Amino acid sequence: MIGKMLGMVLIIDDNPHIRGHLRAALELEGMQVCEQDPCDRPTSEVLEPVYTVVLLDVVMPEKDGFEYLRDIRRMWPNQRLIVYSHGLDEYPQYAVKLGADAGFDISQPAKLRQLVETARRMACEAQKSE
Repeated sequence: MIGKMLGMVLIIDDNPHIRGHLRAALELEGMQVCEQDPCDRPTSEVLEPVYTVVLLDVVMPEKDGFEYLRDIRRMWPNQRLIVYSHGLDEYPQYAVKLGADAGFDISQPAKLRQLVETARRMACEAQKSE
């Protein structure tokens, strides 16, 4: 992609395959991407207010996405946050009720595309407000 980068996206997911798939799709849209396996570092090191958009998996070992969602909203209430799952549509819907900006079940390619488009739109809105 030629031109200005749209911002930094953080992907928090314990599955490296899904992180890599999301990274590739987001980078094609002009976004810089950081990946984080939540099992590798403590929450306080993972969550920093430097990201334009945070993508958060719901189903993870030890600390699930709902806990991360509550932590992020408490520390950075204005953080743009998209929650997703793979095959569990009710979890992202519940996350939106808890305060996520959007939620998707990315088990189907069309929903994955919607997630990427939503992240791109949020990044563009953030760029305009700077």
